[in-house]
Amino acid sequence: MRTYFVDVVVPIAVPKLLTYRVPADWENYVQQGVRVVVPLGKSKKYTGIIWRVHEEIPREYEAKYMEEVLDETPIISENQMRLWEWISSYYACTMGEVMSAALPTGLKLSSETVYVLKEYVEDELSNLELRIVTFLQEKDRGLGVAQKDIQHAFAKEPIPRVLRQMIKRGIVASAEEVKEKFIPKKEKFIALGEAANTEEKLNAVFDKLEKRKGSEKLSNALISYLQLSKWNGGDAVFVPRNNIESTAGVDAAVIRNLIQKNYFFQEERAALRMVDGEEGGATLPQLSEQQQKAFDLIHKNDGVSLLHGVTSSGKTEVYVHLIEETIKAGKQVLFLLPEIALTSHLIHRIKKYFGAEVGVYHSGYSTHERTEVWHRVYSASHRFNVVLGARSSLFLPFENLGLIVVDEEHENTFKQQDPAPRYNGRDAAIKLAQLTGAKLVLGSATPSLESYSNAMNGKYLLVEMPDRYGEVLPPTIELINLRTELQNKRVNGTFSNRLLAGISETVKAGKQVILFQNRRGYTPLWECEKCNYTPECRHCDVSLTYHKHHHELRCHYCGYTERPPTQCPKCGTNSFKMLGAGTEKIEEELKELLPHVRVARLDLDVARGKNAHHEIITDFEEGKTDVLIGTQMVSKGLDFSRVQLVGILNADRMMKHPDFRSLERSFQMMLQVAGRSGRREEQGKVLIQTYDSDHWIFPLLIAGDYLGFYKIELAERLEYRYPPHVRMIKIVVKHKELGTLNRATQQLFQWFEGPLFGNFSGPETPAIGRINNQYIQQFWIRIPANLSLPGVKKFLLECEAGLFQITEFKSVRMNIDVDPM
Repeated sequence: MRTYFVDVVVPIAVPKLLTYRVPADWENYVQQGVRVVVPLGKSKKYTGIIWRVHEEIPREYEAKYMEEVLDETPIISENQMRLWEWISSYYACTMGEVMSAALPTGLKLSSETVYVLKEYVEDELSNLELRIVTFLQEKDRGLGVAQKDIQHAFAKEPIPRVLRQMIKRGIVASAEEVKEKFIPKKEKFIALGEAANTEEKLNAVFDKLEKRKGSEKLSNALISYLQLSKWNGGDAVFVPRNNIESTAGVDAAVIRNLIQKNYFFQEERAALRMVDGEEGGATLPQLSEQQQKAFDLIHKNDGVSLLHGVTSSGKTEVYVHLIEETIKAGKQVLFLLPEIALTSHLIHRIKKYFGAEVGVYHSGYSTHERTEVWHRVYSASHRFNVVLGARSSLFLPFENLGLIVVDEEHENTFKQQDPAPRYNGRDAAIKLAQLTGAKLVLGSATPSLESYSNAMNGKYLLVEMPDRYGEVLPPTIELINLRTELQNKRVNGTFSNRLLAGISETVKAGKQVILFQNRRGYTPLWECEKCNYTPECRHCDVSLTYHKHHHELRCHYCGYTERPPTQCPKCGTNSFKMLGAGTEKIEEELKELLPHVRVARLDLDVARGKNAHHEIITDFEEGKTDVLIGTQMVSKGLDFSRVQLVGILNADRMMKHPDFRSLERSFQMMLQVAGRSGRREEQGKVLIQTYDSDHWIFPLLIAGDYLGFYKIELAERLEYRYPPHVRMIKIVVKHKELGTLNRATQQLFQWFEGPLFGNFSGPETPAIGRINNQYIQQFWIRIPANLSLPGVKKFLLECEAGLFQITEFKSVRMNIDVDPM
């Protein structure tokens, strides 16, 4: 008799796949890509995914038995499996970490400890034990009671210790229970019952009801059912009960009456959580000559196309025609967006054409909603043929992927930072396109240097759209030198008089304004005027930002908050000043300086709710506000017809950031936010406040000369050995004790010196050297063409394992970040 084994991926960071033995009862059900329940450690159970079925007995350990198969068919495809393997290999992480990122929470099951009562003598119980016994008697429904529920009920008590004692004394027993997290939504559906399921019977029912007083509501419910179901006398047609009640204007009692009379038959069925009200089917827009040329070039290209179109050139219309072409060919589309929460208008535009075929997938949805999208991507029933989503959408189980669009491909939000896998959604999309044979389009008005370099070198097809749609002129850009304005006393708070006048004139003309300040909060520094003391976070090496609305000092890294001091703890005075301005202060200043102007703010502080950002954007779109102040949120893909002026309040802070990409990001950010103005008929205007108006970046920005910027920045990167001329890996090392961290990084330095001589720098302390009580040091590794990237990653993983082998460094964390952003 043959013995089968399975290699399983579990969603935790273990370096290898785990091998389990297949019980004879399950041999006919195991296959690649299905979920199984497997034991791990002494008592824990996990959901894993079968990666391989084989007959090879593991030599290092005795294989445990897998316990259960959860799926009849695979939930991930062969192409997905290859993508997972590539991400694990390229980004130097474990398969378990990839699984954890790839699957929605509803498909990842792990066991939880439950407790059941056994035998006890009441007189031998302490007061707390007696209360726990009473709680278990009340809550146990035959499945045990979860430890977290017991802990919640006795929040201030030492529950784990007491439960261990009760287990030893035989009062309770513990077990591990695996529960499905995804529960399909159930809804009550109505069809005609046996007493009314033919035309003859139904006519008799109506005759009977007509003769009886007070039966109008029953008749209305029946009529509403017939209207909604469009029943024609054939097989039973089921209609949601709620729809009948709302259409007929009746309550549940009326429906129950009809069910009792056997006029209606009720059945509980699975229902969709995500029901879209948009019908779709709108006529696609006619392409301009420039758009048609771009479409034709992309259509003919089987590789990667970089669509470099200036802001408002009409890239979305090209995408829409490519999507239609793909759907007509019977294939699916993945449309990746960098900031899904801020692109509701784009989602609306896509749904206007393709309606219920469009699904949206991102972390703002609930566990059940994301799991439902997962099922509807590969299910034949209610399939989504177009998915708009954040980078995690890459992992959805597409059946027949034909097109991938990566919009605003330059955005650093496509890069996962923590935890692992630290993958770039754009680059993973390129790999997914290779695996599936899908067409890939990277779109941006300001492409990343890496992508533009690939296009210039012929690796990608470069498709240019240099003109705005409808021959609208690009906005004029004017620099305001804040040094000169301050000397001449033409500055009021954060605003130069020139910018204030521009805002006032624009609003009087019935147009709108966007103001960009890439710093939230009220003020970044709360400082003592006498001794310069500044409150700092207790857990991070960073000053606290003052938020006036909540009157608190807040850390933007770990979330720590405290009340602002009324007396300086260093010198005892009570004289504090606030330095700098965030979006909250700018909003307050503008309301005071221009009280007739309606102002709104869009940043992380006000857009935390699921729909808060949508309400702010909708109000601005409908003209209910005149000025929208925001962080980089306002630069990403927003399309407002009435915006005539954009103000950039402080260009220097972005440009002086200590990062080799700071000028690239500044150029991209300013050109993107500038592109929000004058997107229809009248030419827009951009006012940029700066202390360094002679910087070389500004003439190129004013001219919209991306190619000129690219050439200068590329030469600079070549001189200092930065991407795209070399590949880079950042090593981040963390520990709660600075001495231990220093010794660990010195050990790494010694290991790096030989194999990586001349190709690494560090250890160095970053600008913020401690976050969340963890001290940080980092290395930068450059990998030129003559150095093997896979070889370097293998060496770094060996170094990570080597650190763990040294007792002192077991708790040191070493993160490997390939292609850092």
